[in-house]
Amino acid sequence: MAAYDETSVPCPAGVRCALPRQPGEVALRQLIDCAAGARQCCRRCARNAPREVRRTLERLEQGELAALRGLLASYYLLTGQWYQPSCPAVTEGLPGALRALYRAEAQLAAGCTGAAEQVEDGCLGRRLAALGREAEERAKQAETVVENALTTGNNLLKW
Repeated sequence: MAAYDETSVPCPAGVRCALPRQPGEVALRQLIDCAAGARQCCRRCARNAPREVRRTLERLEQGELAALRGLLASYYLLTGQWYQPSCPAVTEGLPGALRALYRAEAQLAAGCTGAAEQVEDGCLGRRLAALGREAEERAKQAETVVENALTTGNNLLKW
């Protein structure tokens, strides 16, 4: 993933635009959107969860916010432009939202790890690798929440 260079690849229209100019730029945008979606899932699940689970989900949301900020900073350092993530509207119930949260965290972990191997900048590569490891830990925590919800007497997935 090469650094963004505005002089070597000008915008086709001759002005600054949001078109991706580097292959890694699109992948990083997708990771940012994934992190924003996972954060939204955490917030939504935490609102409806019992107190014990709510605390875990709030911690997951804080971790997701930190990852989102790190990805946004990496995108800016790579491209020199700001990016506003798009968050799709979530309409599913709690079980589906918890599953979506786990899948988003797992996808984010794999994506960050892959991007870290491709980026040419060593500092950004190490930061992306760290974000991948953190996302992997959050995926494990989300998996634990689902597992506990399925195996406790107070089955959370009945909601």
